[in-house]
Amino acid sequence: MLLKFFKRGGTDDDRRTLGGSAVKNYLLGTNDQPRKKARLLLGDADEVTEIINGLPFAKVYTSGCLSFHEDDKLAEAQKFDIMADFEAMMFVGLEPHQYTSYWVEHTDKGRVELNFVFPNVELVSGNHLQVYYHNRDLNLVNSWKNLTNDKYGFINPSDLENRRDVTPSIGPNLLKDWDQSNKQKIIDKLKHYQSIEDFKQQLTDVVLTQAALRQQTDEPLTCQDDVAKLLEDFGFEISRRGKDSISIKNPDPTKKNIKLKGVIYERDATESVIRYVAERKGADPAANQISADDRAKQLRQAAATFSSELEKRRERHYGVSTEFGPYRAVRNFVEF
Repeated sequence: MLLKFFKRGGTDDDRRTLGGSAVKNYLLGTNDQPRKKARLLLGDADEVTEIINGLPFAKVYTSGCLSFHEDDKLAEAQKFDIMADFEAMMFVGLEPHQYTSYWVEHTDKGRVELNFVFPNVELVSGNHLQVYYHNRDLNLVNSWKNLTNDKYGFINPSDLENRRDVTPSIGPNLLKDWDQSNKQKIIDKLKHYQSIEDFKQQLTDVVLTQAALRQQTDEPLTCQDDVAKLLEDFGFEISRRGKDSISIKNPDPTKKNIKLKGVIYERDATESVIRYVAERKGADPAANQISADDRAKQLRQAAATFSSELEKRRERHYGVSTEFGPYRAVRNFVEF
């Protein structure tokens, strides 16, 4: 299971995208055109949208999703347990009448996604309540994710053995006769992919296939620079090398650059890591498992981090409703 927070929710988005109405329409569709394979699981989307649209803050809502691997099996009761556990973490120290939310399930991508929307307000006082700050809250939510994945036996994309989630496809065919191939042929084939995510997956497959071939000829890829050089050999222009990514210029000059993220694109990538990922045949959680001792150590660390960060969050929430803010009218929307 992967936990994502989205960037939308600011007042600029409010003016441009109708605020809470926009996120509701994205998740559920409209009355005239409901979204396929979308299901409201929890909460009142209309009520939450009304609250969001009335908020005067710079950041009016927080949204994101819990995205599960295709092989993760979720019972219906587990979905509600996980949603409740997530909210208990995010709103620790607050009572249920002090916040609100709604959750929408998407299954159109071949996997379960549990999407959440939280208004950024404490309902009793009307004070601003920023549900998520990335730099402050990342350790808390990551530790929760890791502990939840372990509790339910879900595939954890943070584990090295699961970080290649591409299906080998064009890579072997395109590169099996590398000497007869050419740069433009690679770019032309990749440009057929309409989805940018498909493009990145297929390009990563090409990189990993070539990495495996170079390993056999004693010319392995050993670092981020080698991966970047390989992309240049394919005909792509590098626009930026970051701590955890390499960005290339889009073959379509009218579109923005493409950021390639993953363990093989990271600044700290090593020959052993690249080889490890390249030799894998897919995200099989039963293959190349880390040792039981290492797993136990990771979980102990996650539990310690979760406990300490949760207490910090509880203390921050303790005083959130001690003074009444400028938006007490929001309380009228809540059923007590």
